[in-house]
Amino acid sequence: MSFSEITGNEKLKERLGQIITGKRIFHGYIFEGPAADADALADQFVKAALCESQSGDSCDSCVSCRKVDAGNSEDIITYGVEGSIKDKEVQALISRTLKKSYTGNRVFMIIRNADQMTARAQNRLLKTLEEPPTGVTIIMITENAENLLQTIRSRAQLIKLYSDGVEKPESDEEFRKRAIATAAAVIEGKPVFSIWKDIEFFVSAKPSAQAFIGIAETFYRDVLISAYDRDGRLIINRDSIDVIERCRKKLSPDILAGAIESSETAAADLARNVSAGHAVKYMIFDIQEKLAR
Repeated sequence: MSFSEITGNEKLKERLGQIITGKRIFHGYIFEGPAADADALADQFVKAALCESQSGDSCDSCVSCRKVDAGNSEDIITYGVEGSIKDKEVQALISRTLKKSYTGNRVFMIIRNADQMTARAQNRLLKTLEEPPTGVTIIMITENAENLLQTIRSRAQLIKLYSDGVEKPESDEEFRKRAIATAAAVIEGKPVFSIWKDIEFFVSAKPSAQAFIGIAETFYRDVLISAYDRDGRLIINRDSIDVIERCRKKLSPDILAGAIESSETAAADLARNVSAGHAVKYMIFDIQEKLAR
């Protein structure tokens, strides 16, 4: 199988191919969509990533492709069952994944039905996502990413499939870029009235407010760690590196840490059923008050 044999989500398949050819494979992904479709796309992404051609798709003829097709690739560790996935099972997966690849390739850990992980199992996985080992990529496949902890979602890139195979006008990628631009404007001290239209957009519903807060938190984290993570291995929003660098040059670590704290408080407020508008607006005013001080 190749990307061309998977129906629909053309832009998404193109993006995945570009990630491979550009050697920008991240340490964590969430594939969200109908189970069979998400499984197929995630499997093809891994196969193409391990393919010796490195063309952005699988060649189906190299040693790696043949091993993947036969189900005996040393570089893929898969787990997924019906029912809950417990802490000890995730720990066993992590231990297997951390063993050095026999081939020297990237190692992929695939968790199917990832939303069946218990909270304790997700927290176990979170430690690996926060300090990812070199050459390891964790892929979680779920029909609903909202069932994963927000801390898990914030440390992995979302790959969202659509059941009809057609990307929506306001895609997750467009939403993320808009959220990053707004988060940058906030921490750079731009007047609230100048970004009010975007703020109103993000507080229109609780899910969009949750997404904005999570993206803002990861962006502020990216800016904070970019000072010492010069190769960008831990940076989530790599395609916004110019904005990250601009903010890093302007802002102190204390300000950035404060912004992360404000984001975490906003997420906690939403979890306590505080209104979306209040949670986001308080976060913005809190960050800008810290800037003023």
